[in-house]
Amino acid sequence: LAASPMPLFQATTISPDAISNGIGFLFIAGGLRATEFKEIGWRECGNLVLLIFLLFLTKLNLIPLILLPFLLIPPSQFINKGIYAFLLATTGILFLVEVAGWNIIISTWLATPLANEANLTAQVLYILGHPLIFIQTVIKDFLINGLVYFQGWINGYGYYWTAPQIVSLFFLLSLGSAILIPSPLDKVNKKFRIVFVLTFVTGYLATIVPLYLTFTSVGSNQVFGVQGRYFIPLMLLLFLVFSNLLQTKKIAISSPKWIMDFLITTLSLNILGI
Repeated sequence: LAASPMPLFQATTISPDAISNGIGFLFIAGGLRATEFKEIGWRECGNLVLLIFLLFLTKLNLIPLILLPFLLIPPSQFINKGIYAFLLATTGILFLVEVAGWNIIISTWLATPLANEANLTAQVLYILGHPLIFIQTVIKDFLINGLVYFQGWINGYGYYWTAPQIVSLFFLLSLGSAILIPSPLDKVNKKFRIVFVLTFVTGYLATIVPLYLTFTSVGSNQVFGVQGRYFIPLMLLLFLVFSNLLQTKKIAISSPKWIMDFLITTLSLNILGI
């Protein structure tokens, strides 16, 4: 997923996206690694705190990844209650400083009007007054634009040029091959799959809602400004679920050579197009 056309293109541009994506992938990996410890002491807790510190530096829509360690690691896995309490308190402090505090500071410098005649206060009041309509708008946006977001997640650059569709085809073949390679690890249990889906949905809403509040005109029946590239790290959660379900049904390919062949073709065509 990190080697798909869109993340690689972002890594060549001057933007925070590449760093944010990298931290997102790192946090998911570190959070899952922490679930494998039989006991979590101060050292393991310190590693989690470091990952959380990094996570809170990413774009806002990745903040819901914080759900992973707290939903997957039971308090009983910590050596004592004090360590778990320290993790909770530290997480709260880091959130207040890095996320809430930083955005409060930034808001004082935003003198320019919001795009598309958006009005944050008026939009919040509209949502509170019409919650069902807002839910319908979010669902409608997904049904209408879901495939567009999916395409944008693969290679929808959204700047001046988009790679040919054949690039998307070969990348999906590469990804499909990766999903079907048998894993030496234990199968993901039902709890993990539920948490992965829940975290993805929360991250999706954390992407859609801020854009509706700050980039969409008040009372609009559609959401403006959503691009597929915003979901790059979040998609890992869905593919972990999908891969596990296919392997449970014993659908597999024997050689990883297909992955490399399709991916090399993808990146070669992508570079040639650029």
